[in-house]
Amino acid sequence: MVEKNRTHRNSWGSCRIIQEHQIDLEIDVESNPPRISNFSIDERALRDLDESAKVRLYINRKLRRQSFDCGKVGRILSSPKDLISGDSALRTVGIGRYQWVVRISDQSGYVICQNKRSLYGSEPFIGTGENAILRISQGEVSNNKVWEIDFTEGNDLPVVVVDNSCESQFSSFMKREQELWHCFPQMVSSIIDELIELHCDGLGIGSHPEGTWQNSWVDSLSNRFDSPLPVESEYNSPTDALPLMGWKKKCIDKICNDVDIREKLENSEVQE
Repeated sequence: MVEKNRTHRNSWGSCRIIQEHQIDLEIDVESNPPRISNFSIDERALRDLDESAKVRLYINRKLRRQSFDCGKVGRILSSPKDLISGDSALRTVGIGRYQWVVRISDQSGYVICQNKRSLYGSEPFIGTGENAILRISQGEVSNNKVWEIDFTEGNDLPVVVVDNSCESQFSSFMKREQELWHCFPQMVSSIIDELIELHCDGLGIGSHPEGTWQNSWVDSLSNRFDSPLPVESEYNSPTDALPLMGWKKKCIDKICNDVDIREKLENSEVQE
């Protein structure tokens, strides 16, 4: 049966947050089209919830979206069903990296439990777990480039996307081989350039809300890499980005030092 579209309302005061590691979502990307091969939620995350509450999974890729029925709290479906087609195939969103979120709602439509929007098809690249500052994935890259940085709205972190046709480059990055040590400063530069560009567009570099990748990066640069922003009065005008350019150079130097980028470059150059 096709379920009518319904607007879910968040009851933020009592909405429980499920951690990403408490949800097991597996997608068979070798299938044509891809399909959800397994889904489960840790029982501890569902403790004390109404067993009749509905569980829904929403998957997005670019501007495409699919909604899946995952059963109820008391009976989670291991093979979620698309609300339109009734099967587990990702016909609408297709192949690629997905954003996904699970929402559990009561009979009135109020969301009583959900996870933070997550990415499927990417993994921590620099740092691990909650300390990660960058993700990596394979996908479609524009303009015949080998890799690019994806800043898709809703991403918890920037993602290095390596083109599907460049398997050796992806493997080299993952193994921390020479190619990565040459490209990493450019990756960091691109991310900070994005922060500065947003600042010049009126989104203050020190004013991004918690939970955004921008806030996470500014916080990490300031606290983990000892590169705090300049005195606010020096860059409070969106058109005055010059102090931020000096800050950018310091950030690149500090991050590269902390992950031994220069040492790796020197070693690779000696070996050549």
